[in-house]
Amino acid sequence: MVSALALCAGLAACGSDDSQSEESEAGPTSTFTATAAPTTHPAGAGARADLTGSTCEADDGAWSFRGVLTNPGETAVTYTVTVSVAEIDGGNVKGSTEIVETVEPSEEKEIEAASFFTDPSGGLRCAISVHRR
Repeated sequence: MVSALALCAGLAACGSDDSQSEESEAGPTSTFTATAAPTTHPAGAGARADLTGSTCEADDGAWSFRGVLTNPGETAVTYTVTVSVAEIDGGNVKGSTEIVETVEPSEEKEIEAASFFTDPSGGLRCAISVHRR
């Protein structure tokens, strides 16, 4: 009987304790260390090469974009052109627009987004992304 009570007392000591450490409550954590720098692509790589003559400028704080999409392929292609205005310091996107156009094979199409974003504060730059489907 004494050994049963000792066992029971020992098990109670191993039971839950309200003063658990913060580490055990937070759950598992993991750390990732990059082993190589990300790959960078030239400005004309991929679908971006199909957009030429592009300009993205602010006039009194109103940002406008224009360019020409050229489909060098043998089938029609739908392009999605995303134009973003971001802070030079920090890169936070302040405004953007998306242009979706289908261009027939061996044809070109002028695209434009007039005054798609307005911010007179300055310190901004334009970034253009082109995807084809």
